[in-house]
Amino acid sequence: MSVFVLAAAFVCCGIIPMFLRMNLRDYFGMQSDGDVGVTVDFENRGSAGKYIEGKPYLAYETAASLNPSIWYDEPSGMLITTMAEETETLAFSGGTTPGKEAGFLDGTLYIALDYLLKVSDLEADVFENPHHVHIRTLESYESASLNGRCAVRAAPSLRKRVIADGRKGDVVSILDDGVKKGWTRVITEDGLVGYVRSRRLSEAAAVETGIGKDPAKIFAGNRLDETVSMVFHQTDTQASNDAFDPVSLGMEGINVIAPTWYYLDSTDGDVRDLSSGSYVEKAHAAGLRVFAVLNDFDGNISSPEETAAFLRDYDARSRAIRQIAESLEKCGADGLNLDMELARSAEPGTFIQFIRELGVEMRRGGYVFSIDDPVPTYTAWMDRAEQARNADYIVVMCYDEHTASSLEAGSVASMPFVEKGIADTLQEVPQDKLIAAFPFFTRIWTSGADGTGLSCSSLGMDAAQEAVNEYGMTVVWDDETGQQYAEAQEGSTLRQIWLEDPDTAGRRIDMAVQAGCAGCAFWKLGFQSDSVWGIISEKLRG
Repeated sequence: MSVFVLAAAFVCCGIIPMFLRMNLRDYFGMQSDGDVGVTVDFENRGSAGKYIEGKPYLAYETAASLNPSIWYDEPSGMLITTMAEETETLAFSGGTTPGKEAGFLDGTLYIALDYLLKVSDLEADVFENPHHVHIRTLESYESASLNGRCAVRAAPSLRKRVIADGRKGDVVSILDDGVKKGWTRVITEDGLVGYVRSRRLSEAAAVETGIGKDPAKIFAGNRLDETVSMVFHQTDTQASNDAFDPVSLGMEGINVIAPTWYYLDSTDGDVRDLSSGSYVEKAHAAGLRVFAVLNDFDGNISSPEETAAFLRDYDARSRAIRQIAESLEKCGADGLNLDMELARSAEPGTFIQFIRELGVEMRRGGYVFSIDDPVPTYTAWMDRAEQARNADYIVVMCYDEHTASSLEAGSVASMPFVEKGIADTLQEVPQDKLIAAFPFFTRIWTSGADGTGLSCSSLGMDAAQEAVNEYGMTVVWDDETGQQYAEAQEGSTLRQIWLEDPDTAGRRIDMAVQAGCAGCAFWKLGFQSDSVWGIISEKLRG
């Protein structure tokens, strides 16, 4: 039957199908002979590569989207790839790396497909006429065979151009994306993404790929096989370490203690070290793991600009990581907790790259690696999904809703604030990697009767109750925050406290448990009321 007869038949039915075939160079948007089309799973990425010296290369942005661990470190002029337990650095000479793993062409950086596959948990097929590649990232997919001849079209409509001719018995990968009833999205055997009529497909069957099966390419973590119950211990002197006696503290329900031992001390990567082997021995004897904390605000680093300068410097990052790894091994700690609160959105890439490089060393050493993040409301730029890929736990700090710099008095961590912080973080972080951190402290706010002259200071649970008694404060339930609120007016002075107590701690733990979190953490040791330990023990360790 001729095309014209077919067309006439369709016209009688009120449908005018498109029989013209799409040029595959147009399909990929190719502009020159050296372009390479790229398909990733069921997505046409267009002309996202170049054919250089007989091999396909992908644009750096495309390669990095498939494996974010491939990082072009512009200040050092190196390509840095962080793998499961190895960091590879490749310097550029004459616009290319030594083995031509990467190179610049007309000012654009390209990554060899061979290199991408070597360091990534991916699979790919390469095709000619025109040059294009099909890259798979899925561990499994469904396939089906065609039960007759049919056109594979650029979109789910008979009026869209044909990109391939399907024949009976041809096998295609399928994805029912629900774009249009009666059509199914497919990938042909030569890596073209299009649509066929669903009735032209046989029964689907699952197909397993080799992805996710190579231990050398899997970021296997060191998470605990039990719920995490962690308390931070602010230790700013060796005397703090020497005074540590977990038995005398009466702690219950805690299985991890996190002393603040490491402070970023210079933009060159110097780290001040307060670690203590005897502290670790006492903690282990009491059944506690030790996750040492590294922060960027208690040492000689004191500004976002200094933290940014450190993060931009590969040698500085490497120096700090080396010092930390050596110290962890020497003192016998079980893990590292990273608390970089001076990192800012101006340096999102280098912040994550430091986490990648640090994560390699932690995995290699068998240490549990956790990262402290504020709630996403204030720090949406932090790419928590990539953090979670490189770390064992993400600790969302569900406090500091109001801080010393706030313009109005308020709760440190109202219940709605906590609930939203957990829910928002779970949009990026898996449940089994999320630890929700809650405060043992509150703030007493002092201001004039008209709200001017606002100031505050931090109080632990018991000290806050003492302040309520001292100032004769009236305590009422505050529905908005879900806490007890205390207030006293003395002449022109107004004092306010949103109280923290075992009840607030217990209700926050319930939130974390109900959200499926991996555990809870508490800031900080010494601010708690002794009765809170029983609540923690019952809800997290019971």
